[in-house]
Amino acid sequence: MRIEHLGLTAFGPFTDLPLNLSGPGVHVVHGPNEAGKTSALTAMGELLYGFDHRTPYDFVHGKPDLRLDAVLSDGSGTTLEVVRHKRNRNSLTGPDGTPIPEERMTALLNGVTPEVFSSTFALTLKELKRGGQQLIEGRGNLGQALYSARSGRDLRAVLRHLKERQESLYLSSGNARKPAVNDLMLRHKVLQRDLEAVQTRSEAFDRLRGQVKEAAAAVEELEKNYQEAYAEHRRQEKLLRVLPQLRERRRILHVLESLSTEGPLAPPGADERLRRLEQEREQQETLCGRAARNLDSLREQMAGLEVDARLTEAGGEVASLAELLAGVNKSVREWEASERDGHTYHADAVRLWAQVRPGQELGEAGPERVADSVSERIEALAEQHPHLKAEEDSARRQRDAKAEEAMASRAALEALNAPEDDGRLRTVLEQAPVSLEESLRRDRTEAADLSTRLETALAATGWAERWADMDQACSALLSAFAPGRDEVSAYRDRLNDHRARRKTARKEQSHREKQRDKHRGELEDLCSRVDPPTEEDLREHRRKRDELWERIRTEGLPIAATEEGPALARDFEEASTRADTLADRLRNEAEAVNRRLTLESQLRDVELDLAYGQEELAGLASEHAELEREWGALWPDEAVPAPRLNETETLLGRLQELRDLHEKQKEALNALRDTERSVRTVADQLSALLSDSGVDVAPLLVPDCDHAVLLPQLRDLAREERDRRAKAVEGHTAALHRVESDERELERLERDLEQAESALARWSEQWGEAVEAAGFSADTPPQAVRDDLDRLERAAELWTRAREAEGRARRAQQEVEEFDQRVRAVFGICGLTPPQERADRDRELRDLHRRVQDNAEAEHKLSTLQESVAQEEDALADARAALERAEKDLSALLEETGVCDTAALREAIERATKTVQERRSLDQVQGQLNREGDIDRLEKQTAGLDDTTAAARVQAAQEELDELDGKRTAARERHTRARGELERVDGSARAADLAEERAAVTAEIQERVAEYMRLTFAHEILTAQVEAYQQQNQGPVLLRAQDLFKVLTLGRFTGLRPDVDENGAHVLHVVRRGGRVEEVDALSEGTADQLYLALRLASLEQYADANQMMPFVVDDVFMTFDDERAVAALEVLNGMADRFQVVVFTHHDHLADLAERSLPTGRAHLHALPRFEPPLRSAAALGGGTSVMTVGPTPPSAVATASSPGERTCRDCGNTFIHRKRGRPPVLCPECRENT
Repeated sequence: MRIEHLGLTAFGPFTDLPLNLSGPGVHVVHGPNEAGKTSALTAMGELLYGFDHRTPYDFVHGKPDLRLDAVLSDGSGTTLEVVRHKRNRNSLTGPDGTPIPEERMTALLNGVTPEVFSSTFALTLKELKRGGQQLIEGRGNLGQALYSARSGRDLRAVLRHLKERQESLYLSSGNARKPAVNDLMLRHKVLQRDLEAVQTRSEAFDRLRGQVKEAAAAVEELEKNYQEAYAEHRRQEKLLRVLPQLRERRRILHVLESLSTEGPLAPPGADERLRRLEQEREQQETLCGRAARNLDSLREQMAGLEVDARLTEAGGEVASLAELLAGVNKSVREWEASERDGHTYHADAVRLWAQVRPGQELGEAGPERVADSVSERIEALAEQHPHLKAEEDSARRQRDAKAEEAMASRAALEALNAPEDDGRLRTVLEQAPVSLEESLRRDRTEAADLSTRLETALAATGWAERWADMDQACSALLSAFAPGRDEVSAYRDRLNDHRARRKTARKEQSHREKQRDKHRGELEDLCSRVDPPTEEDLREHRRKRDELWERIRTEGLPIAATEEGPALARDFEEASTRADTLADRLRNEAEAVNRRLTLESQLRDVELDLAYGQEELAGLASEHAELEREWGALWPDEAVPAPRLNETETLLGRLQELRDLHEKQKEALNALRDTERSVRTVADQLSALLSDSGVDVAPLLVPDCDHAVLLPQLRDLAREERDRRAKAVEGHTAALHRVESDERELERLERDLEQAESALARWSEQWGEAVEAAGFSADTPPQAVRDDLDRLERAAELWTRAREAEGRARRAQQEVEEFDQRVRAVFGICGLTPPQERADRDRELRDLHRRVQDNAEAEHKLSTLQESVAQEEDALADARAALERAEKDLSALLEETGVCDTAALREAIERATKTVQERRSLDQVQGQLNREGDIDRLEKQTAGLDDTTAAARVQAAQEELDELDGKRTAARERHTRARGELERVDGSARAADLAEERAAVTAEIQERVAEYMRLTFAHEILTAQVEAYQQQNQGPVLLRAQDLFKVLTLGRFTGLRPDVDENGAHVLHVVRRGGRVEEVDALSEGTADQLYLALRLASLEQYADANQMMPFVVDDVFMTFDDERAVAALEVLNGMADRFQVVVFTHHDHLADLAERSLPTGRAHLHALPRFEPPLRSAAALGGGTSVMTVGPTPPSAVATASSPGERTCRDCGNTFIHRKRGRPPVLCPECRENT
C-alpha cells in the first residue's frame, strides 16, 4: 500500500499543505525545528487508523475541524481517494463527503495493525539509538536482536520487567529485602503462633469483670450529679446576664409613656411629606414668574414682523427659475454653437461627394453609402490580391528549379553498378556470440584456477601426504562420512546446555553453602546475645501447668487435706507463673523469636537444598561422560578422525569447500570443451564464406593454429567484407530514393503552379463583380477603390453630424423661449414689470429671489413666535394649578396631625421620630430577653436581685461544678484501667481478629502466587517464541542484514557471524574488513545504530514476502551518520523503495541536498515544510486573559491560537514534542526528562 498524495488540510500546525508522494524512490520531507515533522509523521498513522480520541494536535484547528485527505493505492493500479475526519461516526469519507466503510481501508492495510505500523514501519531517532544501545548492552544476543528488529520493541526491557516483578513476589533463597509472598508466609506463621497462644483464665476474668461493673456504676452516678450542677451554673449565669437588659427595658417603657402625654404624634412619613410640599410650592411660584416674563418678551417680537402674501405665493416658482438660470444660459450658448457646426459639416460633405462622384448632384437625403456587405467583400478581395500574385510567382520558380534537379539524379543512378548479396555472411557474424573468444580464455583460466585452489585446499587439511596423488585424496575425503552441521549444532546445543546447567548447579551449590554458613552464624549470634524462647518451650511449660491443674481439679478436696496439697498448689502456681512469664517473653521478644524461627527454617531449607544439589552434580558428571561417547560415535570414518568441538566448524567448512571446488572443477572442464567446439565451428564457417567471396584466407590457416587467435582475425576480415557490401547497397538505395523523391516533388510543384494560376483567375472575376456593384469600373485598381470608399464613408458621416447639429440648435431655442415665458408670468404675480433684455432678466430675477427668501424667513420666524407664546401660556397655567394642589395637600396634613400651623407640625414630627427610635430599642432588648426565656418569668426571678448577689451565686455554682468534674475524671480513669485489664485477659476477641487476619493473609498469598505463576509462564513463553523466531529467520534475515550492514558501513564491516558464548547463548559477532571478528559491544554508538538499522530493514522485507507492504517512514535517523554513510543509507533506502514507499523526515537541509546529489535523477523527491510561527498574544492574553488570534492574512502553516506554543525540539535526542502548558517551555522532551 502506498500514499500517493497526503493532504494536511487541517492538522497540527498545518493548513492546506499538500505532499505529493507519488514519485518513485525516496521522499525527503525537510524543514527547520518546529516546522511540524512530528505532526506530519503522526498524521500518516491517524490517516490510516483514525484520530486519537484525545489527540493533542488541535492547537490550531478545533477537534471537530481536524481533516486529512489522501490518495491511496494498493500497488496493482487500484486507488482510493479518502478524507479522514475527527468524528465518532463516518470518520472516513470521500472528497464529496460520501461515507466510506472502514473495511475498504482495512483491506488496503493487509492486516497491519496500528501497533505493527508504529513499531515496524516507523523508525525514529530515539528508537534507532535505543536499538543500537540494546545491541551493545545485550552483548549481541542473537534472539533478542532479531526479535527487537522485527517488532521494534525492547525485548530485554520486557524480560527484565517480568524478572523484576517475579522477584518482587517471591524468592526461593534468602535476600536482604523481603518479596511479597515470602513476607506474607512469615506473617502467616506469626499469626498462627499468636492464635495458638491466646488463652483465657476464668478466675481473673470474673474478678476483673466485677471491677469493671463497679467502676461503670460510679462513673454513671458522678455523671448525673455533674449534669445537675452544670444546669444550675448555667441558670445563675443567665440571671446575671439579663439584669442589665431588664433595667434598660424598664427605662424605655417610661420614656414612651412620657412622649405620649406631651402632645399628638405626626403620622408616619409626615416629615418627608412636609419637606416635599414646601419645595413644590416654592418651585411652582418660581415657574409662574418666569412664564409671565417670557410671554411679554414674545409678544413684543411678534409686533415688529411684516410678511408679503404675494411673495409667499410666488416663492416656489421664483426658486425654481433661479436654479434653472445657469442651465438656460448654457442652452443659449449651445444654440449658437450648433448652428455654426451644422453649416461647416454640410460644406465638407458636399466637397467629398464631388471628389467621388464628379458631375452628380447631392440630394436632400445626403451622400449614399455603399452597402456594408459590398464594402467588406471589396476590402477582403483587395487584401487577397498581393498574396495570390506572390504565390503564383513563387510556384513557377520552384517548378523550374526542381526539374533541373530531377534530371541530374536520374543520370547519377544510371552510372552505379548492381550490389552483391551479404545475407549468409551477416547471419554468421550476428548469430555467433561476440564474447566467444573471451569465454574461451575465461574458461581456460577458471579451469586452471580451480585446479590450483583444489590442491591448496587439500594441502590446508594436512591430510594430503596420506595418499599418492590428489585424485586419490579427493576420492577418499569426498566419500568419507562426517556428521552434518545440524547434528554438530544439536550436539553443541546439548553440550552447551549441559555446561550451562553444570555451571549453574555449581554456582547454586556454592551459593547454598554460603547461605548455610550465613544462617548458622546469624543463629549462633542471636542465641548468644538474646537466647529467645521458642513456641516449643511455651507448649512444654503449658503442658506441665495443665497436668497439675488437671490433677487438682480431678482429686479436689481429698488431696488438699493431705501434706501433698500445699506443695501441689505451690507447684501449680510456679508452673503457671513460668508459663505466663514465657508467654510474656514471647510477646516482648516477638521480633527476636520471629528471627530465630526464620533462621532455623531457612537453615533447614538450605541443608535440604544442599543435599539435592549434590545429587544433581553427580548426575551431571555421568551425563558429561555420555556426551563424550556420543561425540566419538559421530565420526566413524578413519579418513576423518573426530576433531575438537571448537574445530568442528572449520573441519566441516574445509570438507564442504573440497566438495564445492571438485564440483566446480568438473563443471569448468565441461564448459571449456563446449566453448572450444563452438569456436572451431564459427572459424570454419567464416573461412568458407570468405573464400567464396574471393578473400585470400590461406595465410591465416597454419597447421595446429590456436582458434582463440584465429577467430578474431577471421571476424575482422568478415566484417570488412560485410561493410564493403553494405556501403555499396546503401549507395545504390540512396541514389534510387533521390530520383524517386525528385520526381514526386516535381509533380507536386506542377500541381501547386496550376492551383496558383487558377486562384488568381477566380479573384479577377470576383473583383469585377464586386466593384461594379459599388459603382466603380472593373479595371479600377484595388487601392483606388479603397480610397473612394473611405471618402464616401466620411461624407456620409459629416452629413449625419450636420443634421444632428441642426436638431440640437432647435431644442436649445425651444428651452430658452419656454424659460422667458415663465419669467414674465412670475413677475406679473409679484406685481412687478418683467425685464425686456436678457442681461436685465438675470439681474432682476436674482433680486426677486433674494426678496422671496427674506419674506419666507420672516414668515417662519412669526410662526415660531406664535408656537412659543402658546407653550408659555400652557406652562403658566400648569404652574398655577400645581401651586394650588400643594397648598391643598399641606392643609390636609395639618388636619391629619391635629395641629393648626407648620411649627406645631414640626414638633409633632420630632415626637414621632423619638417614639420610633425608642420602640426600635425596646424591640431589640425584648428580642434578646426572649432568647433567654419568658420576660415575665425573668422579672420574677430577678426581683430584688442585684449584680453583686448574682455574681456571688455564679461563683459558688462554678466551684461545685469543678469539684464534681475532678471526681468524674478519676472514676473514668479507674473504669478505663479495669476494662483494659479485662480485655487483656479475655482472648476471645483477639482470637477472632487473629483468625480473620490469618484468612486474609492466606487469600492474599493465593492471589500473589497465581500472579507469580502467570509471570513465570509469560517469561517462558516469550523466551520460547524468541528462540523459535531465531531458528526460523536467522538464516535469511542475517544474510540480508549482512549485505545491508556492509553497504551502510562502506565496507568497513563485511559480515555478521552467529556464534555461541561460554554460557551457551546464541550471540552475534561482526567481521571487520580483513577478517577480524569482534563482539557487538565493541562497536561505536554510530556503528551500532547502523547494525540495528540493517537488522530492522532485513526483517522488514519479510513483510513484503507476506504482501504486507506499507510506507516505511524514518524520522531524523541519520544524526549519528557522517555524510558518506548517510549517502550509503539513502542508496539502501532507494533500493528498497520499489517494494516499500520510503519517506524520510529530517530537520537538516544538507541531508536533502545529499539525497538530490547522490540518488539517480527522478529518485529523490524533496518536500520543504515552512517554519511554524504562532501568532502573538494580545495584551489581555499576556495579562492572563484569554488568547486571541491575530487579524490579517497568515501563511497556511502559521495559523495557531496564542495559547499553543506548537512544537519544540529536544536538546538531547533531537525529537520534536508539543508543549501545551503555561510557563517557560522545557528544553527536553517528556521521555528524556523521565530518564534523567
